[in-house]
Amino acid sequence: MSENLSFKDLLENADLHNTELHRQLASIKSDNLQEQDRESLGTEIKCSTFYLKDGLLNPVKEVIDKMQNAKIITDISVFDEQEWNYIEERYNTTESLLKIRYAHLLWLKKKHSGYGHTAFDHYKILLDKLLKNYTNEGFRTYIKILPTVHNLSLALKDKRKEFKQFLLDLFYAPNVPLVWLNVAFNIILDSSLFSKDDYKGMTFYILGRLNWKTNDYFTNNLILQNCLRLVQKEALKPYQVYELLGENEYRSIVF
Repeated sequence: MSENLSFKDLLENADLHNTELHRQLASIKSDNLQEQDRESLGTEIKCSTFYLKDGLLNPVKEVIDKMQNAKIITDISVFDEQEWNYIEERYNTTESLLKIRYAHLLWLKKKHSGYGHTAFDHYKILLDKLLKNYTNEGFRTYIKILPTVHNLSLALKDKRKEFKQFLLDLFYAPNVPLVWLNVAFNIILDSSLFSKDDYKGMTFYILGRLNWKTNDYFTNNLILQNCLRLVQKEALKPYQVYELLGENEYRSIVF
């Protein structure tokens, strides 16, 4: 297979969260590519440095460019107008998972709701898939995407109600593992999407979900620490939560 084909195939089959994508792109010998593809490769290498962290799409600070040189990238100003045109063309033509990254980058650049909606909707589709099969690898992706969709919903006012309901459905879903649920719990407690009335009954429900059968100390502790915040929002006394924190500590020693 030629370098040209491998470059294009790599893009069309790329996993959005493939941490090796940047290395794979940077390892392609640009001398073997046509001029247009060399320029595209350079842009894709830059795109591949942007990753999700703390609900935001940010670049790795130091990357390797198409000439195998180290380069510092701080924000989206690294792209010139020609590169933005390429990103928009890719956004309009590809159906690969990278379409989400293109949409998110274009949203950051232009603040056009169409790009924001595409990023929101496609991230949410990924969340739905992850929540059907609870794997360790999936969890690592889930903890990156859920806060990102939350931030997008805050920026896209017409998505706030939809994402709020998504979080509530996730919180009250009986089969969601507690460690997954707790990620949503954190967002619910901190989010401006929720009012005091929304928290009513949450403490009673979540305390009933604690996992005593397997003595999962760390997950129970995470939930209970969040419950200390939740009881304040519900204007409840924290006595039961403190008792369960003590019970959790006791079980970690005895069992």
